Amino acid sequence: MLGMSPQFRAEETARPGPWARLIASLLTICCTLPALAQAPGPCNRVGPGAGCIDSTCANDVCQFIPSCCDRVWDQQCVDMADQRCSGCQVNLQDCRMPHELGGCADSTCCGTVCAIDPYCCEVAWDGACVIYASNCASPPPLPCGDPAAGNCKQVHGTASCNDATCCELVCGSAGTAYCCQQSWDALCVQLAQSLCASDCVGPAPNGSLYENEPCLQDQNDPGIRVSGKSGSPQVINGASATVQGELHSNGTAASTDVDVYSVDLRFADTDQDGLVKLRLGLHCGVNAFAAVVAPGTMAPGLAAAPLQLNTLACEVKQGSACLAPAVWWIVVAPGTTSAISDAALGCGSPRHNYRLTMSIDARCGTLCGASTDSCFTPHSGISCSDASCCMQVCAALPLCCDTGWDSVCVQMAADLCVLPPSPNDRCANALPAVVGSQPFSLFGAGIEATTEFGCSISATPTTSDVWFAWRPDTAGLYTVSVCGVDFDSRLGVYRGTCAGFTSIACSDNSSACDPYVSGSQALANVVCGQDYLIRVAAAGGQTGAGTLRITPKLLGAACCPADLDGNRLVDFGDVALALIDFGPCGQCNADLDGTGAVDFGDVALMLLESGPCP
Repeated sequence: MLGMSPQFRAEETARPGPWARLIASLLTICCTLPALAQAPGPCNRVGPGAGCIDSTCANDVCQFIPSCCDRVWDQQCVDMADQRCSGCQVNLQDCRMPHELGGCADSTCCGTVCAIDPYCCEVAWDGACVIYASNCASPPPLPCGDPAAGNCKQVHGTASCNDATCCELVCGSAGTAYCCQQSWDALCVQLAQSLCASDCVGPAPNGSLYENEPCLQDQNDPGIRVSGKSGSPQVINGASATVQGELHSNGTAASTDVDVYSVDLRFADTDQDGLVKLRLGLHCGVNAFAAVVAPGTMAPGLAAAPLQLNTLACEVKQGSACLAPAVWWIVVAPGTTSAISDAALGCGSPRHNYRLTMSIDARCGTLCGASTDSCFTPHSGISCSDASCCMQVCAALPLCCDTGWDSVCVQMAADLCVLPPSPNDRCANALPAVVGSQPFSLFGAGIEATTEFGCSISATPTTSDVWFAWRPDTAGLYTVSVCGVDFDSRLGVYRGTCAGFTSIACSDNSSACDPYVSGSQALANVVCGQDYLIRVAAAGGQTGAGTLRITPKLLGAACCPADLDGNRLVDFGDVALALIDFGPCGQCNADLDGTGAVDFGDVALMLLESGPCP
């Protein structure tokens, strides 16, 4: 060091030392990594940062969900992109199935097809696109559990799914092995939803009766399948009950659980007609059955039970039968009434729980005419208001007068009874719509021929429609749907009134409904102080009934926050409610200025906004 020239020492002093250079490098890396990590990814995948690689799709999505471009491209953004965007980096649908948006899940095949026919990416992936895609090489299957394999509960064009356990359950049989070899279609999704639920039955409701048998013991089995057992049926008392139980087995016939309950109907025949109606419901996490039999019946006689419910995993089954007023056994076991299952079912798994519901009614005739609900709209109650029509339907389908008047009962009523005109058959007679659910019926409806939809629909003519009028209480993005109908449906949402309106959203048999449920669904962005019309229609001469659902997806500001009593008028009733809440409050509706207290400032705002709501 002593012999260094001044010039060398000056250069040595100016050069950063090794620690300084290391720290500078680390700072450069740390400052660069976030920028690299935030690079936009595919629109059909959750990304590390904001936006996605398709700027057109990103801009469309971010009009509805600004955070997708401001903060992070999360699952909500992916769902919105799948509903609104087209393209090879967006659409999650199978390339070998037609769908209403352009593009498909296999980006290589998608690019090849769209180079031949741009329509397949720009408009819709129709039958011609599917024909082109049939020449594409199938993408190599991904292993179960691969993060890129796709959600087990959503249709996707690649094989397998990202939950290894669920994937292996679905693909475990020859009939569904293709789910892990070709593509994860609607059937694979349906199986995943039933097989992969951790506890579809859920905890027992308050007041439930619990099965009194410990796991792998036979305290309530008197020997239904294997003779020599010393168990006794568990007694169910009362006119109704909910029983929570568990099925178990070591995988042998001798250890397979068979639960037996005893119910006494001798004192229930209060109308002295010699019959009592017994209603049952069964919900179980595995394939199971419930059968009502005479005491002492053995397994071979279960298939002849006068009342039997055979249910798939996580499915709810209900039924009823008119029985003699006597003592009856209710048998619950895995499998079916014709073949009790020997599958191994360990102890303590919520997947093996079941819920048995039971109710008794002295009346075995129908209750037709007692209901106020129309025979031509689905409803949860039994029977319907037209006694003559009701009796015709229940003679053909007894469940309509036992468990509920669903869409099957409505269709039967349409086939057997005189059709009344739909009350909202014309726009001028539109029924009020609210956020939530409202039934509708197209039976007897005609068509307003001058009305057009605001989106591309199939060439099949629209043949019937009904109308609803809607004024939202809160601005924002809403899902409007008729998912679950069994006819060729169309749906339109319009801004304005019957005197003049403009289409803002529509759907023609949307794939946005659950993959295995038909129907139409649209997204509507609505504002305060505006009237909207909703049109539900059928095409091709088809007809039917269903439920119109309006569901908030991304809410904005309330249209009339000072209307505390909900009468669409800001008046002294609202002021009185504010005075009741006068003083400090955490989150109360009357705190209009957000100060954390209801005070004279909030009352002043009410007085300024007094009058009809927008």
